[in-house]
Amino acid sequence: ERSVQRHTFLDGVMEWMLGLWLLALGGYYLLDAGSNRTFFFLYPLLLILLPVLLGPITQFVKARVTFPRIGYAKFPPAPVRRQRRWMALILASVGLLLGVILGFYWAARQGGVAATGLEDWLSLMPLALGAILAASFFYTAVRYGISRFYIVGGLVFIAGAVVTMLSLPLMMRIIAFSSAAGALLLLSGLVTFVIFLRRYPVYESGMDEERP
Repeated sequence: ERSVQRHTFLDGVMEWMLGLWLLALGGYYLLDAGSNRTFFFLYPLLLILLPVLLGPITQFVKARVTFPRIGYAKFPPAPVRRQRRWMALILASVGLLLGVILGFYWAARQGGVAATGLEDWLSLMPLALGAILAASFFYTAVRYGISRFYIVGGLVFIAGAVVTMLSLPLMMRIIAFSSAAGALLLLSGLVTFVIFLRRYPVYESGMDEERP
């Protein structure tokens, strides 16, 4: 099962899907911060977009690109239920984290950050986000033996640490971190995806005997 799960991340699709979502998140905050209008109506769409990207869209890409190259393994019911529980937990954690960020954002916009004594803590938000994402990648690397996730997690954490040290307003730090982490994951995923396509070409049925 561990080997099959490792193959789930072989194509890098989930990485660049998550990268796209982080870039969309940064774009949303940039749009909202740089305009006199509020774009809060887009925020629920972002919450919906994450499970859509990691669920149906990822499965669509895998069905069209990944499975024809390396095949598909159907898990028994028990592991499938465990995976769904873990996915639900991860998505719930992300939703909670986003809610906290949104609360901090509105507190900052209303000028109440200094009054509540949270200014110093809020300045560490990019570092905290980087640590959470890095921990997720490190856990996956250890559990399924995916070496590149150590590098990805380390780079994401470094991005959070660097952005935290910048002399920028809170929202600009969150925008900078979302953009940097999103770009890193998108680049990592796309490079992995291209390598996967070259390493596992699709062979015609009549050429099966020639396949190494």
